[in-house]
Amino acid sequence: MGANGAGKSTTMKMLIGNITDENNAIKIFNQNLSELYPEGFNRIGSLIDSATFYDHLSGWDNLLVVSELRNLSKTECERVLHLVDLWESKDMKMKKYSLGMKQRLSIAMTLLGKPELLILDEPVNGLDPNGMLEIRELLVKLNKEERVTIFISSHLLQEIEKMITHSGHYFSWRNKIYRKCKRIK
Repeated sequence: MGANGAGKSTTMKMLIGNITDENNAIKIFNQNLSELYPEGFNRIGSLIDSATFYDHLSGWDNLLVVSELRNLSKTECERVLHLVDLWESKDMKMKKYSLGMKQRLSIAMTLLGKPELLILDEPVNGLDPNGMLEIRELLVKLNKEERVTIFISSHLLQEIEKMITHSGHYFSWRNKIYRKCKRIK
């Protein structure tokens, strides 16, 4: 959690290797980041900024494109659509999806391949209260039922505190970024 510009997205980009860890200080799954990738991507699903879709394709077809690139089966697409409660809308064109549906499909894409860790950058940003509730319930369900660890960023403290077990606050002071973490539950 932290204000805009505090380093939340930058931290997440470092965790997935988009920004170089020059000090080789980051460890995920007890491995240095440099040793983890590229094979480590199979254990991590991430959504930083927003997913890009082919609007002329259905939600199902958008998932198929990603799963084919990753050599995953169609049954994996079916599994994640059921998880995010979009199975009934799978044949709808993306241009007809609501923002909340697009966000759930984005999360479905991160779940392809059954990752152990999800890294989600402000997944409720721009959603109405009902959309926020749907995403919150989905993330809690994924954590409890699928045993997925979710690393999430937000500046919406009241929304995030309803679902987290640990928190980390980022704040800047005199152009330096500081981090404070604590266990919630």
